[in-house]
Amino acid sequence: MGHYLNPKYFTYVDTISTDKFVYPVNIRDLAFSLGISREDLWEKHTRDIDIKETFFDCIPNHVLKKIQHGDVKLLINYGYEGNSIDERDTILYLEKFIVRILNKKNIKPENVYYTDSNLEIDNFRFNSSLNIFSHNYCALDFLTKADNVKEVDTPCNRFLLSDRWENHFFKSDITKKFICYNRLHKNHRYKIVNWLKTNDYLDDGLVSYLEEHNNLKLILEDDLDMKMKLSYDKNYKDHYLKTFFSIVTESYFDSTSRLFLTEKTWKPILNYHPFVILGQSGILKYLKKEGFDIFEDIFDSSYDKVHSKKVRFTMIIEILNDFIKDNNISDLKRLRKKIQTRLIDNKNHFWNSFIPKCEEQLYVNLRRK
Repeated sequence: MGHYLNPKYFTYVDTISTDKFVYPVNIRDLAFSLGISREDLWEKHTRDIDIKETFFDCIPNHVLKKIQHGDVKLLINYGYEGNSIDERDTILYLEKFIVRILNKKNIKPENVYYTDSNLEIDNFRFNSSLNIFSHNYCALDFLTKADNVKEVDTPCNRFLLSDRWENHFFKSDITKKFICYNRLHKNHRYKIVNWLKTNDYLDDGLVSYLEEHNNLKLILEDDLDMKMKLSYDKNYKDHYLKTFFSIVTESYFDSTSRLFLTEKTWKPILNYHPFVILGQSGILKYLKKEGFDIFEDIFDSSYDKVHSKKVRFTMIIEILNDFIKDNNISDLKRLRKKIQTRLIDNKNHFWNSFIPKCEEQLYVNLRRK
């Protein structure tokens, strides 16, 4: 499970001499791991797809026998972005096919755990006795502490800000109003960046748009290496220092059967920023439920409840337009000072409460009988 293995809850075992353990299989593409080609996934009903070689055929025989006997549990960890049922590469679509494979392998569904990062799967009613639950994989990926891992550079290194930096942050001047990072082209990202450009707001923020589309392409002049990945690879903390808030363009802006948060949402929280999120409806509700301050007194959060993409986008640009237009740099300096404690609390809540909760919940889910 990679970074998820905290010795408080988990330990490695000898699979030959030990019984009563969970055997994890980490997959990058669910359909492919089940031997399903892209053509079959889209051109055939799952009942008409023949079962071919699957990841089950790579499980050691001695482990497979223990799973078949019920002594060992199998964990299928689809550790990637949570897909909606419309994309088919998800348990929401492939549940029956997986059960067919289990029957063929003489494995009872109740001996199998399945998890991915689509938070909506916890709200679905499945037909089988598979143990299905979500996990916040981007949050859990911050688990490994840098001082415990010497040979591997982890995402944690880039986000564990020191108390010294915190003091420096809140004593520094704001020179721009916002950050709006964009890398891969997606329609909602193009629309928001084009809106910023059309309304002459580009100079008010630090805006990147790295894939050219309709003659729109922006790279921050002081960071040409931002043409590389704007995810875990870099934490441009100086950008957060000199800006007040983040316009977060999440991976998805749809309203289908998924709710998925990436590092794009966590980065402003870890860098003392309030935020407006162009993402799926329900993200702010989730953050608030998990104890985060979503700064409703600064940015109207009602857009989060709207399922229509068109209406939600219109509401967001109205919120942004009013805030950018009505607040100058001096206003934002005062506002940052006013909410300083809340910004610090948000960051600390992530490390001290939310991460341990996600970690413990993973353990609890894997203890299900």
